[in-house]
Formats: sequence, structure tokens, C-alpha cells
Amino acid sequence: MRKATLLVILLIIASLPSTTTADENPVRQRSNMTEFTWVGSATTVEVSGEWDDWQVRTDLVDNNGSWSVELSLNPGMYCYKLIIDNNWIFDPAEPYRGYCEDFENSIVRVPDTSIPMFTHEINNRNLTVYWHAGTSGGAPEYTPSALTNSSWDAQEWAWSLDLSNLPDGKNTLHIIGADVDGNIADDLLLPFWNGPQADFIWEDALIYMIMTDRFVNGNNSNDPLSTGAAQGADWMGGDFAGITQMIRSGHFTNLGVNALWLTPFNSAANGTGSSSDGQHEVSAYHGYWPVEPRGIDSRLGTEAELHELVAAAHDAGIRIMGDFVVNHVHEDHPYYSDNPDWFNQGCLCGAENCDWTEHRLDCLFSSYMPDVNWRERNASEQFISDVMWWMETFDLDGGRIDAVKHVEDLAITNLAVRINERFETAGTDYYLKGETAMGWAGHNLNDNANEYGTINNYIGPNALDGQADFVLYHAVVDNVFTSGNMDYAHLDYWTARSQDQYVEGAIMVPFVGSHDVPRFTSRADTGTSDAWNQWAEDGLPGQPGIDEPYQAALQAYTWLLTTPGSAMIYQGDEYGEFGGADPDNRHMWRNISNHNSRETSIMENISAIGQLRLNSDALRRGTYASLSNGTDTIAWSMTTESDQAVIAMNRGATSADFNLSMDWVANDSLNGIVMSDEHEFTLPPHSVAIFFPENEPGFNSLFMGHSFFRPFADEMPFHTAQAGIAGHSQSVIFSGGASGAPQALWENAGKRAQIQAILDGGDIELFGMTYHGAYPTSEGYENWIEYALAQNQDTRFFLALPWGTNPGDTSAETYASDWHTGHSTDWHDLIDTLRTLYPGVDIFCIPYGQSALELRLLFSSDNLPDVDSLVNGSGEAIYSDNFGHADDILKDLGRLVWLNAIYGVNLTTYAYDPGYITDLKGIAQSIMDDHDAAYPGPEPEPEPEPGCMDPNATNYDPLAEIDDGSCEYEEPPQEGCTDAEAINFDILAEVDDGTCEYEEPPQEGCTDAEAINFDIQAEIDDGTCEYSNPDPDNNSSNGTGNQTGNQTGEPPTEPPEEEEMVTCDACCGETVEVSISIGCDSIGPLDCEPCEQVEDESPVSDNPERTQGGFSFLTGAAIGFIMLIAFAFGAVVIITQSRRD
Repeated sequence: MRKATLLVILLIIASLPSTTTADENPVRQRSNMTEFTWVGSATTVEVSGEWDDWQVRTDLVDNNGSWSVELSLNPGMYCYKLIIDNNWIFDPAEPYRGYCEDFENSIVRVPDTSIPMFTHEINNRNLTVYWHAGTSGGAPEYTPSALTNSSWDAQEWAWSLDLSNLPDGKNTLHIIGADVDGNIADDLLLPFWNGPQADFIWEDALIYMIMTDRFVNGNNSNDPLSTGAAQGADWMGGDFAGITQMIRSGHFTNLGVNALWLTPFNSAANGTGSSSDGQHEVSAYHGYWPVEPRGIDSRLGTEAELHELVAAAHDAGIRIMGDFVVNHVHEDHPYYSDNPDWFNQGCLCGAENCDWTEHRLDCLFSSYMPDVNWRERNASEQFISDVMWWMETFDLDGGRIDAVKHVEDLAITNLAVRINERFETAGTDYYLKGETAMGWAGHNLNDNANEYGTINNYIGPNALDGQADFVLYHAVVDNVFTSGNMDYAHLDYWTARSQDQYVEGAIMVPFVGSHDVPRFTSRADTGTSDAWNQWAEDGLPGQPGIDEPYQAALQAYTWLLTTPGSAMIYQGDEYGEFGGADPDNRHMWRNISNHNSRETSIMENISAIGQLRLNSDALRRGTYASLSNGTDTIAWSMTTESDQAVIAMNRGATSADFNLSMDWVANDSLNGIVMSDEHEFTLPPHSVAIFFPENEPGFNSLFMGHSFFRPFADEMPFHTAQAGIAGHSQSVIFSGGASGAPQALWENAGKRAQIQAILDGGDIELFGMTYHGAYPTSEGYENWIEYALAQNQDTRFFLALPWGTNPGDTSAETYASDWHTGHSTDWHDLIDTLRTLYPGVDIFCIPYGQSALELRLLFSSDNLPDVDSLVNGSGEAIYSDNFGHADDILKDLGRLVWLNAIYGVNLTTYAYDPGYITDLKGIAQSIMDDHDAAYPGPEPEPEPEPGCMDPNATNYDPLAEIDDGSCEYEEPPQEGCTDAEAINFDILAEVDDGTCEYEEPPQEGCTDAEAINFDIQAEIDDGTCEYSNPDPDNNSSNGTGNQTGNQTGEPPTEPPEEEEMVTCDACCGETVEVSISIGCDSIGPLDCEPCEQVEDESPVSDNPERTQGGFSFLTGAAIGFIMLIAFAFGAVVIITQSRRD
């Protein structure tokens, strides 16, 4: 159910408080009026109902949008509706519903106001119970036995009780009484938990499902006779006594289990019934065929044995969930024979024209299982009353509701409302879990909208707290774990969907196996094909003989226990029980002596993970976030405000490397897998790892004392978690007043045995005892110190020194002086005596009593703005009563003193904010700073030296203990392309990084379009052109026996006609002839050497360089060169012309 507020006033109707004394008029008297309200904008608001046969419509009066009216109604239940501007609606303020005729309506339940009643409020563990007189106006005749130790205020007609003085564990106060006129009052039930279990929420739960008859036989005298049912379908002898034995053996605690779901224990059918196949007879060993509404089946045990079971569970910090069948009964049930109109006369579910969904509300599971008609008001109220009886009679803590979608929606709503009202009165949450069997409709999220929606329909503030997560089960368990058909990315996706597809606040129950499907290891066993068989003649699966099913189980249960939700383990799955379909999946549970090595190993691993879950807020309450996923590997984190865990799994046959984005480094808590500073690690095949940040180590502690000590001890787990101290654990032993002194606890045989049992484990590291003036000598301390040292010679001890009682009897100054005198004399002498007796043993004191003195002095000087009075009145105070029990501010200050005294936490830098105007952290730190140095606890841990811890940094500090992010590094050389020929040459680059890029070289190839190997991309002809019909004058070969040339079959081009020549001027007056098509302009101007001056122009010259005809040799050479150029140019023109032709 939803978490109830600690300030609860159960006023079903309005009260009329009075300021007069009891002698004149009743201080407080019940009203006989019933109020109807509505909030909103309307022209008219009316109410009409059964009380006058719907004949009258009464107006509600408007007061600025708040409409109300009071009616005087006789006690009873009435259908009604509001009428808003002539539209009939359900009352939005009233969740209770019912049918009148065939119409669903709101229901008002009018109590009998002629009799007295109790109401209450709880403020900071202080309970106040108020008496409301009935019609007679009579005062209470006596104090209810449940309030025996309370104080009575006759002026206020109220009892006050400090709940923190009651024992650890579950307490249920049943307050009953009568007035002086003999009228019995409406009773009040107040269930709550004290001690460490008070902080439990249902997200913390690891639920273990037990089918009682198939678990452990602890009492042979109630063993059932055979019914002749088919093999595996008869009673086997498990009972309540067997469960109690296993609770006390520590089996569940070792698994990390803190909630047990027991199958129905009401009387079940004696004979057999036909199974779904119509061929086998099965018995009612499971409890889902009830034949009595409020009787225990004798084959399971007696009422006394069930009470003993529940008490043993509560002593072990384990909640008990009942299993309630509200959809049907067995045909032998008296409700069926006496009230046939309470039942539907429907078809058989799943038969022709009787679909399970279309006929979900009226079809019968079996012909011998009549279906309850929840529209029949008498039937619905009776079934609700029966559930309430079981929960109250046997002090249960919650329940599982069977076959939710097969009953009217109002059945779940009305049941939840009634449980809320009756059991959540003191702030303890009662968990209602539903079974709405849905499936997984495929990979598309939209395809699963109906699956999620149907489950969500039954969850809410006035409905179930959560349900079995069937969508997640069908999406991943067989698809991913047993078959391996889908990868871990699929697992990651659908795990995340369970966090965002259900209604806000839903506490879902993920599971891997259940009593309705074949066993996990058999489904994962590739060595059998019988996993889905039910009966012996079909062949049933045996114990797996290979590793793979147990490897798959390790992966599945690691995932189950480290993801959000109240995870559920079905009995036997902790060691990998095998079996086919129902009933073969319900073998008798086997103890460890009957396990093989594979079963022993998987149980050890699941137990280790369960313990990690039990001790980690992150694993129980954290938010899921994916870190990585792949085919065979996955990693995710679970994170709270103060804690985190990282989980990794590798289902593959080879090792897998992980490199995760994280803020911290740690080694695996299961197998010691080492994580590097870069958050890298390797998982072996088929393995898992769970990492937690490495915080300051805490102590395994034992604290014992009285009521002035308990509020401080109880809150140490909270403050150590806030301070980042991991591993703090504690046991708290309480006894009120002087009975909580060490000597008194030693003399109390029961308490001594309880404390010695804790010490006998040999693992208590810190033992705290509380001083009481009734026992001023050291005798009691010596007894406990000697006993503890015999179990663990390294145990440390402290004495908690409280403040004085009756603070209002003296002035603040005297009160403070008396305490300081006692501290500096009696208590120091006591500690000195103990240190002398036990040299070398660490013994110190916690002066938390000084907290009261400091607050008292501040208050007396009007410097304490957070409180209104010295002793609790109408507002905040230092003390909750005249005796001197602590109120909030004193508790919070003292807790800070404890934290510093035990762990040396520097309170000035402690991040926790107590929420007061007054600086409590500063006061607490001052108390400890001024504390006599001879009597302190551990020295405060020195602040770690900050600095750069990277050896590669230029400012590396070898003395640094914590990296402060200040590391500096040499600038790395500029990288880039250093080749000046590259197109991306970087003039600033110092190191070539291989990125240089260059212009592409011109493409070479044959550029002749007439060639058979013409390359259209070629930019430069490389002389490789080939032709099909070569020139007859060209005898070159391509090396293959074929000649290159024109092979197209076209006739060769005719040679051009000879061109006309023209004479052009050359150097030094000479001339030269060139083709007319070239012309003289094409060869000039010429770069001629200086011409010689020739004096003798006779044809005969003595100069050997002169040639005949007047040319020098050089001149002739120049002319020859020019002619060669002209010839070449002409050839080009001819060839070009030939190509054009």
C-alpha cells in the first residue's frame, strides 16, 4: 500500500473538540453527521443515494468553489452519486465503490456514532491517542492495556506514549476500551516497527515464495494421507514448522531474503480434481481450492504454529505475505452452498466461445471452482472481511492477490482502501502485490501498450502497490537467458522499459521462475527436450548434467537481484532445482546435503549477491542506467543520492573487455576482478562482477542501552551513509530506564543470552554501552568487556553519557553544572578504572548528554529560535516529556556528536543539513573539540592531501592523496603535414602526422581516339596506342604477333599534295624557304649572332669559316636548324590535316 504519513488522524467522521473539562461536558464527542464535499466550478452540485431510495437530491452549498453538505444518516453502507449541473458522477473523493442493482456507484460507510472511538497522531515516535465520547458523552472507563505504560491527560482526554521505548522489531498495539457507561468503543490498530527495520520500504524486499506443502516437513504428526492423485500432484508433508525451522536456521537471512510469500493456508479440498487435460487427478496441496473462509488446513499445521512462524520471521526482520484467493472457491465451500447468488454461472475459461479475456469476469477456472460475483455487495464485503481477518489475526505484513484480472476492478480498490484504513495507521506500509498474467507482444513498444496498460489498471494509491512483472519476464527470461536467442542489448532495453512503462510509484516484482512454469535450469538445459512435460508417462526432465544451465542461472539471478523492484525467488531456484511443467516444477525442496557441486556453487553465488543487495541502498533502491550492451556483454549502474553500484555480465564463451564511463575505481566485490585507473577490466567467460565505490570503512557495532540512548543508536546507519562510510553495520539492544544499564542487562538472563549470541560471532568491532546512575560501579562494564574480548580481542568500547532527567526541576545553569561535574569526576573515574583493568584496550566516551545542556542554555537566553518550549507542548521543544526524553532537535544534535565521536567525521564540512536555524553541526563540533583529550574516540581522519597524482604531469605531487584536478602537462608538439610539396602543407606543424595530401599526377594512356585502346581519361599520351590496320611502312609489332595500326577496314588516307614554298629573310641578310602554309611570320624574329663585317667580297676567301656562296658555317647551321623546324612544323600540319580528312 502507499506509504502512510507519520501524522495520521483516523477521523472517519468529524470530531467536535471541546475546551471544557470532562466534569462539565465531554472533552471530545463524535458527530452524528456525514459530510459530502466536492471542489470545482459549477452552477449546481447535488447528492442523491440509497438512504432515501434515490428520491431526494440534496444541494451542496458553495463556498468559493468548495461545496459541502452534512446529512444525518443511520449506520450502514449506501450507494450514492454526486450530480454536477445535472450530470451524475462518482464522488472523486471517495474511492470505495459498489453496485446497486446493475449500476456501479460510490459507497459511503456510515459508522455507529453512538459508541465511543479512538483517534491518534504520531509525532517523532511520540504517540498521542485521543478519546471521543459516544452519544452518552462518557469518559473512558480505563486505560487500554496496549497503553499501559502511557501517561493520561485528563484535561485533554489523551494518552501519550513514546513508541521508541518499545522493543525492536514489529509491535502491534490493539487499542480497545469502553466508556463509563459500558459502551464498547470502536477499536484502533497501530502496527509499526522499531529499530533498524523501521526504515524498511518494499523496494528493499527480496521476496522468497514458498509453497508450504512442498518446502520442509518440520512436524511429521500432521503429515497428510494420500489422495490418490497423479505422480507429483499429491500432498508431500511440508508445513509451518518446517518454515519456522528454516527461518531460525538463517537460510533466508543468508540469501538476503527479507520477505516470505506463503501460498494460501486456509483449509483446502480433501479429495482430488481433474487437471486441465481432463486425464489426471490432482490434489489441493497448493491451497488455491479453499473450502473454509477462516480455517487453517491441519495438514500445514495449527494456528499456534502459524503464530510461531510469523513471530520468528519478525524476530529475524522478515515480513510475511499471505496469499489470498478472491476469484473463486472450491465447490465444497460453505459460501457456495449457503449463498449460491454470490457466484457467477458462467462458461469454462478457455472453452469454445469462452475466451479468457472476453469472459474474464464470469468464466470458471474449473467446473468445481465456482466464480465469485463481486457485484453482489454482500459477497464482496464478506471476502474483504475474510482477508482482513487473516492479516490481523496472524499479524501479516502484506499479501498477494490471486487472479486479479478475473475479478471486478472495484474488488481490488475496495480491498486496498480497507487495508489502508485498518493497517497503515502508524506509518507502516502493507504491501499488496497482484497477479495479472499478461505477455510480451513483440519488439515494438507500441505493441505492448495493452500488456502494460492492463497491469497498470490495478495499481495506484487506492489499489495495488505493484504486480508481478509479466511483461519483463516474457520479454527476457526465455528469450535471453534460457535460450540465448536474443542478445544483451534486448535485455537492457526491456529492463529499462520496466522503469518507465508502469505507473509512478509502482513497486513491481521481477522474477525468473515461479510455481506456474517449468524450472529455469530445465528450460536452459540443452541436454533435455522434456522441460515442458507435466506427467511421468511423457518423460520428465532430470537433473542437468552440464554446466550451461547453471551458468545461465548465474547470469539471470545476478540481473534479477541488481535491478529495480522487489525481486522474487521461487523456492529451490536458489540452488537450481530442476523440473518440468506443473506439477513437476513443485518438487520437495532439497537441503544442501542433497546438492551436487553445481548446485552448491550457484547457491553460494546467489547468496553472495543477495547479501550485497541487502547491504547496498544502491542495489535495492537505485535508479537503473545502461552503461554498455552487446551480444553477450552488458553493464549498468544503480544509483541513489548517496550510493552507487556498477554491474557487469559476460555470458560469452570467451573473455570480454569492458571500458566504462565512471567517476570512481574499485575492484569487484564477488570475485576480485580488478578495474584499472582507466575503468577497464576483463570478465572471464560466463562470469559477473559487481563494483562499489571504496568509501571509508565502518565498524560492525553492538549498541545497548535505555531510552535516552536509543534514538541516537538507531540513526547511525543513516549518518554513516551520508558521510560516505561504507560497511557500518549494527545491532541495537534496548531496555527502558535502569534496565538498560550494562549491569542490569547482564543480570537479565534473556537479554544476556541475546547479547552474547551477537558477540559469539566474534566479529563485533565496536561495543557501546550506556551509563545509568542506578548502577554507578564498573561491575557491569567489566562483565561485558571481558566477554566481548574473549570473542574478539580487538573490540573497541565506548560509554555513552546521557543528560539528566527532569530538566524542568532546575535552572539551566544548575542542570549544566551537575552534568559537567559528573562527567569530570564519576565518569572519568569509571573510564580510568576500566583502562587500568584492560590495558591496551581502546575505551572512550561519547559526551552526547552535553547536547541537552547546550540547547537548554541557548533556550534560557532566548537564542534557540527552532523551539517553542522546553518540554513538548503544542510546538517544537527540546524534550518530548517532563521526564526528559529527547525531542527532535536534541536527537539531531546528539546524533552528530555520536558521528564525530565514533568516526571522527569533521562536522563543519559534513554535507548533511539538519534543517534548523541553529547551527547544530557547529555546536556538535564544539562539544567534541572541547571534550577532554584523555577521553575521546578516534582522532578525526586528516583531510587527504590534495594535488596532482599523475606522474606524467609537469606538476606531479608524489605526496598527494587525492587528485584535485590541477594536473598540468607540456604542450604536445603541433601535428600536421610538414611536406611543403603537399597541398595541405602546415607551416606550423612540428611533427608529421601522415595526413599530407598531394595533387593527383596527370593520367597517362592512349590519347588517340582512333586507337583500339583509346583512354578517354588520359591526359598524357604514353605511346601505348594500338591500331587494327597498321601503316604498310610501319613494321613494328605489339609483341603478340599482331601489328598495331588502323584495323577498322577503312582505306588509308591519301598523302597530301606538295605545297608551294615562300622565301623568308634569315640572319645577316640571308634567306630561307618555308612552306606557304607556315609563312614567314612563324619563324621570326630570329636570335642571330652578331654578323661579321666583310671587307673583301671576292668569291675566294682566306677565312676557313667562310663557305662558298658567302655563308659562314654558323650562319649555315642556323639556317639549317630553321629549315628543320619548318619541316617538322609542316609535318605536324600534314598529320593534323590527315586526321581532319
